[in-house]
Amino acid sequence: MKVTCIVEQPRNEPYRVRYEPSAKAFIKTEFISLMHARDFMGVYGWVADSGTPPDPHFDILIATNEDFAAGEVIDAHVCGMYLREDGDHKLLALADDVIRANGVSEICLSQLPEVLRSNFLGVYPYLNLGEAWLNAAEAIQFLHSNLATSGD
Repeated sequence: MKVTCIVEQPRNEPYRVRYEPSAKAFIKTEFISLMHARDFMGVYGWVADSGTPPDPHFDILIATNEDFAAGEVIDAHVCGMYLREDGDHKLLALADDVIRANGVSEICLSQLPEVLRSNFLGVYPYLNLGEAWLNAAEAIQFLHSNLATSGD
């Protein structure tokens, strides 16, 4: 499933970037970016049709080799999800450039080449009770079930 996303955290940005809705701008904070600290190869943002931070929305980690700026709109293919105990779930997706560069034929977390799978798993290396890594079909089902009600 292809989704349209808004980039919030550019790749290789050492400081956390957050969206400030009152200013309709992306602000660099003084906090270290988790994505950068854990060597995530990609960007972080939210699914465009799911709402806008800080209101309810769906977060998404997108594996990409391209340098997208905060606020850029990109398309990505959902490949899984990190189901969190606190409800702040993280969708996982691949940008087209990563699919081509890695010869990905099946867009599913468990079927990805190890370099891509470990890229996602390394962001949240420890699972708490009630947490899980979900494959594409489960993530897509979650999206279909919840997208219509998000952003209300």
